[in-house]
Order: sequence, then C-alpha cells, then structure tokens
Amino acid sequence: MEIAKNMEVAIIRFTEGTGRTYIVEITNNPHKWLIENNSYRDEPEQLSDFDIEWTTIKIYGKVKYS
Repeated sequence: MEIAKNMEVAIIRFTEGTGRTYIVEITNNPHKWLIENNSYRDEPEQLSDFDIEWTTIKIYGKVKYS
C-alpha cells in the first residue's frame, strides 16, 4: 500500500462586486503566485484582495510539473 504525503495548499478565491465568488488559483505559495499574477496586470493586487483558505491535500506517487 502506498502512503500519501501531505501538502499544505492555499485555495485563493476572489469575490466580484456583484457578489460572485470563484476560485482563482490553488497553490502552495500565495506570495509567489501574487508576484506572477501581478506581472500580467496594470494595477497590482494584494493578498488582502483575496480570501485565502489553507487546507491539506494528499499526494500519491510522483508529482508531475507542467
């Protein structure tokens, strides 16, 4: 039996002015994600602009990176 490894990840959500909330990203490093996210924007965002929920996921086998 394969034992899973735990990984802490942040689920990053954004709520629009209309009240619609959606998941923007799931990442293990919100600070690095924000730097990348802001590189595509004219007006930089801050982590406080998002709702961030930390959770643990189970990783089985080797992690594939794309």
